[in-house]
Order: sequence, then C-alpha cells, then structure tokens
Amino acid sequence: MYELESAISTLKPTNSTGIDQLSSSLILATHPCYVHTLLEILNVSLSNGWFPSPWKIAKITIIQKPNKSIYELLESYQPISVLPTFSKIFERIILSRLKSIAAEGSWFNPGQHGFREGCSTETAAHDLVHHIETHFSNKEFTASAFVDIKAAFDSAWHPAIIAALLKKNCPLYLVRIIGDYLTNRKAHIDIDGHLIETDISTGCPQGGILSAFLWITLIDDVFNIFLPFPVFISAYADDLTIACSHSDPTLATSRLNIACNAVVDWLFSIRLLINPPKTIFMIFDFRRSNRLLPANLSLTLQGTTIFPSTSTTVLGFHIDNILCWKKHIDLKCTSATRLFYSMRHCLPLTWGLNRARLLSLYKLIIEPTILYGCSIWAKRATLKSTKKSFEAHKEDMQFKCYAPFVRLILNPC
Repeated sequence: MYELESAISTLKPTNSTGIDQLSSSLILATHPCYVHTLLEILNVSLSNGWFPSPWKIAKITIIQKPNKSIYELLESYQPISVLPTFSKIFERIILSRLKSIAAEGSWFNPGQHGFREGCSTETAAHDLVHHIETHFSNKEFTASAFVDIKAAFDSAWHPAIIAALLKKNCPLYLVRIIGDYLTNRKAHIDIDGHLIETDISTGCPQGGILSAFLWITLIDDVFNIFLPFPVFISAYADDLTIACSHSDPTLATSRLNIACNAVVDWLFSIRLLINPPKTIFMIFDFRRSNRLLPANLSLTLQGTTIFPSTSTTVLGFHIDNILCWKKHIDLKCTSATRLFYSMRHCLPLTWGLNRARLLSLYKLIIEPTILYGCSIWAKRATLKSTKKSFEAHKEDMQFKCYAPFVRLILNPC
C-alpha cells in the first residue's frame, strides 16, 4: 500500500490526460474510494507478469518544431506522447523497485551520467574536463568524439533491453512484466482531428516513467568494450563522449578512430546507429596556443570523414580545443541578458524599485544562467578580462532596471 500511495502522491494535477481522459487531479481527489481495488489489480499484474493492455495505449499529438525553414520534412515535426495516468502509477512502482535493486547491485558505470540521482550534464562535463586537464598536465593531446545516437529512444530494441536486464541479474518477475510492458503497445495519433491507430514495436515508450531507466540499462554495456589502450567514455542520455590521449596527436586520433568504430559495431549489435553528420571530432591541445596540428588528422565513421573542429556546444557548454571558456562565458552572459529583457515586463514603475523582488528575479533567473557549471570554468573567472565582462553585464542590467525611474524624474508629468 505504501508503494501505491507514494506513486499516486507524485502525480501532478496539471498533467495532461491520456487516451482514457482520466486526469491526475481526478485520481488524486478520488483514489481513496478505490485504492484497495487498484492495489489488488497491481498485485495480480506483478504476480503474473502482466501489464494491463489499456494502459499501453499512447495518445500522440504531432506538433511543429520551432525555427524550421521547411515544414514538408518529417524531421520538422515532433510527436508528443501522453500515457494513461494509471500506467504512470504502475510504472512508478516498478521503477522504485528497479532503482533499489540497481543501487544494491551497482548496476551502472560511474561514466553513466544521464537519469541518475546525483548526476547531471554538469557532472558529465566535469568528468570530461578533468580527464582532459589531467592529460594536459602530462603534456598530452586528447582526441575526442561527441557521438550522437540516431533516434536513440525510438530505436531501442526490446530484446536487447530484456537481455541487458537479465545480464544485470534483475529479478525475473520484473523482467517478465517489463517484457509485457514493451510488447503489443499501440498509439492513437491525432492529425487535424483524424484519429490513426498504429502499433509500436521498438523504442522506449515516449512519456513513460520507465523509459529513461530502461535506456541507461541498455546502453551501460558500452563501458565494457575491451580495447588494448586506455579510453575515456562518458554517456548522458543519447550522447556519447569518447576520448583517447597521447603525446602524439596522430596516435591519439588513430586510437580514437579504433575506439569509435568498436562502439559503432557494438551499437549495431543491438540495432542502434550513430549519426555521423552530427558527430563532432575535436583535438584538445595541451599547448593552449594557435600552433597548427598535423593536417591529415580525421575520423572515418561509417564511410564519413570527420575533420577536427576547434569548438562545439556539448551538454550546454561551449567548449573549445584549449579550454579557454571565454566564448562560453560570453554566451551565458548574452543568454542572461536576453532573459532579463524578456522579464522586464515584471518591473513596472509601481514596484520596480522593490529590492527584494529584484533580488529574487536575479537569483532565480539571471544568476543560475550565468553560473551554470561554474565549478568547471572557475579559473577563468579570476582573470581581469572575465571580471570586466561580468561587471559590464551587471551595470547594463542595473541601468535597464532604473532607467524608467530616471526618465520619470527627468521628465515629470
């Protein structure tokens, strides 16, 4: 009963309704009337390895992705999936048990940063930067590939998920019910008022509570690929970072190419593919200068040649090949300024000078934006140029806050 009550308490009253049209607010208000019946249904389902079929039907709405120049392509649209609320309750109970078992059995590699407590994009970036700086201190180059897995969640192969659970020694009753949870799934797609029903045979269910956990269970075995040289691998959701270091950039790149192809082969074995055009190749240079690297350095993945980039955006960080961080800080300050302009309507003359409200807006919106991942680029913040940039943005925001009052004083009615 405790598991059920706990799962129900996590429902948000504002959640959208699924195909059954039963809202979270309705269930939160009325569940005491039928909680014992629901508990009996869930216990029978767990005992028999059966996930109720009506709870496996997703309601899907197709929306346009923003800022697309052409909307005649399939890639320009985003499906939004909503599952029945009772499905979310049952999934939450199963997930709670899986997390407990995974914690006891140390299922996941420390390099797995997605969808785990205490892990985030910042911990993933911190691991990568620590690895690069460690090899910088040894005067070694680090060749890195930021690999994008194509349609990762939608392409997850169900037999591979079950095999991964069995390999982790997951209790068989949970394996059985997850197997049933993944099979015979359906979707009702609403397109301009027309309802289309289709079967779903692959992928982690979009909108499912279990989906993220099943994905990291599936992908975790990438850390067990054997290679005859040291390789750094970090995973966050469907993004993989692979890095090899050596005093010779050519050898570091050669090793990275071998490692990347080993990962591609392993992904292919579980029916996943990478997206070579979206894969970024970088060589981090310990010399931290503009001296040129050998001209023939490149990666070859699935017949696609990828040449080194000097910078990229990964996990919300703008990272360059000498770990300068200047561009990252400038971009975050610019983003904070944009946010400031968007919230200026919250600063009317009637209460704009209220210090407490201004401070709250600053701490809730501006400060987190600028200081994202600050432990990684903290050294850069000690430089005079960085301090000057921060001060300039600070003064600009202060001026914009007080400008209406200055104009009012100078031009009274």
